[in-house]
Amino acid sequence: MMADTSMLHVRVDRQLKTDAADSTADAVWFGAKVHEALADTQPPANHEQVMDEVQALIDRKRRA
Repeated sequence: MMADTSMLHVRVDRQLKTDAADSTADAVWFGAKVHEALADTQPPANHEQVMDEVQALIDRKRRA
C-alpha cells in the first residue's frame, strides 16, 4: 500500500542551510568512526598506558 504523501518547500536563511549541512556531514563522519571502532578486532588499549601517552604529549607541547 502506498503512503499518502505531499511535498513541502521551505525557504531558509543561507547560513542556516550551510550550518545544517555541516552538522549532517559531522554526524555521518562520527557514525562512520563509531562503526569502524566497533569493527576493530585489535585488543583494547590499557587505560593507564593511554593516559601516560596523552600526558607525555601534553608535556611535550607545553615545553615547545
